Amino acid sequence: MVDYRLVASVALLLASVAPSARADDKARIAAAKQLFAKQTEKAVSEDLGAFYAGAATAWFPGHGVGKTGEAGGDQMMWAMGPPYIGKIAAQKMAVGWSGTWGWMAVDVVITQTPYSDSSGHQKGPEKHRYHWLSVIVADGKEVKTRALLLADTRADKQLVAGPAAKPATSLGPLATLTAAPVNVAAQLAKDANVAVFGTSEREVGLGAVAAKKLLASWKSLKLTVVGTPRETIVGDLGFAFTELDLALGGKPVRLRAMLVARKTTAGAWEVVALQYGADSEFGDPEHGP
Repeated sequence: MVDYRLVASVALLLASVAPSARADDKARIAAAKQLFAKQTEKAVSEDLGAFYAGAATAWFPGHGVGKTGEAGGDQMMWAMGPPYIGKIAAQKMAVGWSGTWGWMAVDVVITQTPYSDSSGHQKGPEKHRYHWLSVIVADGKEVKTRALLLADTRADKQLVAGPAAKPATSLGPLATLTAAPVNVAAQLAKDANVAVFGTSEREVGLGAVAAKKLLASWKSLKLTVVGTPRETIVGDLGFAFTELDLALGGKPVRLRAMLVARKTTAGAWEVVALQYGADSEFGDPEHGP
């Protein structure tokens, strides 16, 4: 026999807990958006270290992987700060929160003023499109950046092939997923703010419908993880940074990827965010290989 008093008690308990949990999530998401605003404001007015302040891992356009206190990017392009970097504006944004951590995916336009070339000619401001994916964690009532991938977008015709690398020999479950968009689609979380970015500015999948559509368009891609993947698992939070070779026209194109996932109570991984970006140091059409 059903004890309706017990059912009613449980219902009342859930009703009392759920709103506060949702309110806390909303507060964290609002804090994440404020963090992005502060990061970008400081990057313009002070230095680009604000992008990765406090992040244990940060990948930027160019070479290098940064840790706390390091630039982690192409020094000529990213460490100079103002006046090279001008206005930074978010075009689209998806922010999700899960307990003690979350993710932030931003389609962003950065106005850049290139430095004078050898002839002394100063170019005017140029707008460039970037994709930003970060893991954020609770920091008191606020949030802070735990990991970040910032990649400049590039049209397919600008993806330059180069020498192939040896496949990675040791892969964790999340690093493995970065080479399998079809599997990512199957393991995509049901959160409203899941996010997927590709290498071009048009490849923006924010929300479940757009994310699944973008992943489906990559079902025929041949990707191989190379180098040394970096995979981090803390509680139910997992994220991986990998470099991959994409077979394009019979030749490899080097990409970078960041994947963020949540472990379920059953021990399975569900993906909340994935980003692919061109490796700016690999066959860069502007700076050379």
